Amino acid sequence: MHPLLDEKKYPKCAKIIAELAECHKSYGRFFGKCNELKKQLDTCLMEDRKEKIKQNKHISALKPSHDMKKQKSDHKEDS
Repeated sequence: MHPLLDEKKYPKCAKIIAELAECHKSYGRFFGKCNELKKQLDTCLMEDRKEKIKQNKHISALKPSHDMKKQKSDHKEDS
């Protein structure tokens, strides 16, 4: 199963999304003619997801970390 396919949300996969949508309009989808496009789309979406995870990890590494235990102990001392 794939997410709602929006060419704007997944610009790198736009060509495959359009081809798969066109294939699904025909009766070929009932006979497995769209399976290869589906596999290509799954691969493209997975690569896109991996790239976003990598970017998010990089962004989070740049942010200062918050030590929750230290904050809790500081709060208890203030009480």
